[in-house]
Amino acid sequence: MKIKEFLNKFRDKNVLIIGLGNRLRGDDAAGLLLAEKVNNLKYKVICAESGIENYIGKIIEAKADIIIIIDAVFLNEKIGSYKIFSSDFVQNNEIISHSLSFNILKDLIKSKIHSKIFFIGIQPKTIAIGDKPTLPVIKTINLLAKAINSINY
Repeated sequence: MKIKEFLNKFRDKNVLIIGLGNRLRGDDAAGLLLAEKVNNLKYKVICAESGIENYIGKIIEAKADIIIIIDAVFLNEKIGSYKIFSSDFVQNNEIISHSLSFNILKDLIKSKIHSKIFFIGIQPKTIAIGDKPTLPVIKTINLLAKAINSINY
């Protein structure tokens, strides 16, 4: 599914975008870099780095109808490609590699607010310490940011 088609489904919803990643590990910074480029005032944004568990309070406080988590994920696809997943797919496949289990995260959020949670995974080339984000991933970040910022309400 294309990003604009996906976001258009939530035109009348309160949306929170959460960027995950590690700035020191090349393409692993993809979620953070994308979240930093979101300037559409319709969306709330949290750059949670690698510690989404440290932002549970802010996530719940946002009272979002829709939560979109963005991170670098090994999808076995072309470098820079992206996929949009439902929370059920993520829960059953544990594609998020950060410290807090997605099941626990989802349960914590759902116990306080009734948000629908989605995940956008971007295929990295490298997540080695000291590497810089690669051009294909940067192009995808820019493409996604442009689409997100162009949604009008």
